[in-house]
Amino acid sequence: MKDASPKPAIVLVRRQSDDEVPKPFGAWKLAYADFVTAMMAFFLLMWLLSSPRPSDLAGLADYFTLSKPTATQAKGQSASQSDSKKDTQGGKAREQDKKEAAKEVKPQSSMLEMARQELKIQQEKADQQRLENLKDQLQAMIDKDPNTRPYRDQIKLDNSVEGLLIQLIDGGKRPMFDSGSANLRPYAADILGRLTQVLNQVDNRMTVTGHTDGIAFSARGGTYSNWELSSDRANSSRRAMVSSGLLEQKVIRVVGMADANPMVEDPADPVNRRIEILVLTKKAEVDLLKRRILEGL
Repeated sequence: MKDASPKPAIVLVRRQSDDEVPKPFGAWKLAYADFVTAMMAFFLLMWLLSSPRPSDLAGLADYFTLSKPTATQAKGQSASQSDSKKDTQGGKAREQDKKEAAKEVKPQSSMLEMARQELKIQQEKADQQRLENLKDQLQAMIDKDPNTRPYRDQIKLDNSVEGLLIQLIDGGKRPMFDSGSANLRPYAADILGRLTQVLNQVDNRMTVTGHTDGIAFSARGGTYSNWELSSDRANSSRRAMVSSGLLEQKVIRVVGMADANPMVEDPADPVNRRIEILVLTKKAEVDLLKRRILEGL
């Protein structure tokens, strides 16, 4: 009789071979290591550049400049090496670096300053030549114009450091102003008008100064003296020139000197009564404006 009990089930266990077992993935470790190395190099570079010396930067710039010759690179390297030796001296090394940097900049600044000085000299020469030409034109007008020729002994032209000085001098028999007054005689106003036509040919600015003789003068109860008279005569001359076409802004100063600056020693000599028109050089104009600013402070 056959055994009716069921046969036990056969369980198959399948084992993977060593080749089929999945190995852990470790490529991220290599990437992380590269990242850390790069960051370390970056922070090291930032630390080195945090306090560079001028000579180190110059040597570094020369090294990476392809147009520079090898000798320049060697110069930068030698400068960097010498600065490394100076580090042991602390603050003295940095002070020496500043001095060396100043020595390198000095030749360029000196050349620039020389160029400026040369340009300034050339401009001053051109300005003086322009005023010299103006003097010749005025003299030619005085000698040839029949309206000014009779009074040419009362008109003096002189070049000075500050500019062209034009002096209109009183004659004993031909005064420019009424006695004790700032009213111009007709011939004097005409001379000023003809001078203005020539003065308008240059853009130089000018001053007008009035002078009197040394004879004491007093009017209006003692409140009007030679000082007021000389100032009014200078301003009267300015108005006559403006009426003849002179731009008002070309006159930057009107002064009355009374008898403080006589032309001759004799205080009663009529030549001390005069009007001076100074056509300024550009340098004299700048100096005068500077003085006015300082006086106003």
